[in-house]
Amino acid sequence: MNPSTTYFDQFVLSADPVTLVRLLLQKASSYVVEARGFLKAGEIARRGAAIMNAYEILLELQSALHDDQAPEFTSRLRALYAYMQERLITANLKQIEEPLAEVEKLLGTLIEGWTPTVQKVHVEAATYPQIHDSSVLPQVYAA
Repeated sequence: MNPSTTYFDQFVLSADPVTLVRLLLQKASSYVVEARGFLKAGEIARRGAAIMNAYEILLELQSALHDDQAPEFTSRLRALYAYMQERLITANLKQIEEPLAEVEKLLGTLIEGWTPTVQKVHVEAATYPQIHDSSVLPQVYAA
């Protein structure tokens, strides 16, 4: 058993929903970066697998959205996830890099915007530990 894998597994299992979303966005981005490298190297199967992994993460993030919490926000985020999924499929079918670069940039923007949210939740948890219960967090963050 790899100690770093065990540490990461424990980290994920104990992470709050907001942190989990950031981790998923980061992992989706890393899969897109891998897919770009596999595309350049002509590794078709590995490219396809990396693209599908990123696609599945976006699908999970999309399914975790709850319209009753912030309807306009979740609607826009759902549309963005769907758009990125469409671009991933286009990149895979046409074997072109441009859609992958676009998705990587969009994910980077989401990660950049999500990081202050994670930091805010952690500061609030340290300041007000009684409200750190994940059931108190808006469901829009649930992953």
